[in-house]
Amino acid sequence: THIFPFDQTLEVLIKNDLRNENKFEIEKIYEHIIKSVSDNQLRNAQIADISCYLPNNVLIKTDMMSMMHSIELRSPFLDYRIAQLGLSMPSHLKIQGNETKKILRDLASEWLPNDIATGRKKGFGIPLNHFLTKDNKIKDEVIDVLLSLKSTNLFNNELLEKYIFGNDTSDSNLRNIYKLFSLSVILN
Repeated sequence: THIFPFDQTLEVLIKNDLRNENKFEIEKIYEHIIKSVSDNQLRNAQIADISCYLPNNVLIKTDMMSMMHSIELRSPFLDYRIAQLGLSMPSHLKIQGNETKKILRDLASEWLPNDIATGRKKGFGIPLNHFLTKDNKIKDEVIDVLLSLKSTNLFNNELLEKYIFGNDTSDSNLRNIYKLFSLSVILN
C-alpha cells in the first residue's frame, strides 16, 4: 500500500518521475502500532473518536440522512453506560489480532447468524454504478471534471484518457474513477 489514496491500478496513471516518491509500507506500520498500543493509548484513541469524529462527522451525516427521509434513527452503542463500559475494558477484549470489537462479536454470535456477527461494517454507499454508467448527465459532468486533471501535470494524459473512456464498469474501477473525480474537484 502506498501513500496515494487509490490502489495500484490507478498508480500506473501517475507519471513515473512522481510515482516513486513518498511511498511507505502502511501494513508494517499498522502491525507495529497494534502490537505496541497500550490500554491507555487505545482508550485515548476511543475518547478522541467519541469527542471529535462521531459528533463532527458520523453523527451529523446519519442525522441529516435520517431526517431527510423521515427515519427515526438511534445509536444504541452511544448510551453513556455502554460507552463507559467499553472505555473501561482492557484492550484484549476489544482487539485480538485483526479482529476488532472482539467481545461485541462474541456476544452477537450467540444470537445472530455468524456472517452477521463476524461481518464487516457496511456504510451508506454511493450508487456509483448508477451515476457513472446509467445517468448520462452525471456521467458527462464527471468526465468533464476528470479531463481537467490533464492540466495538473500529475498524470500521463494518454493513459488517463484511456482510463476515463474505458468500458470497465467493475465496482473497483468505478470507485477509482470516483477517487480521481474527488481529486480533480479538490485540485480545482
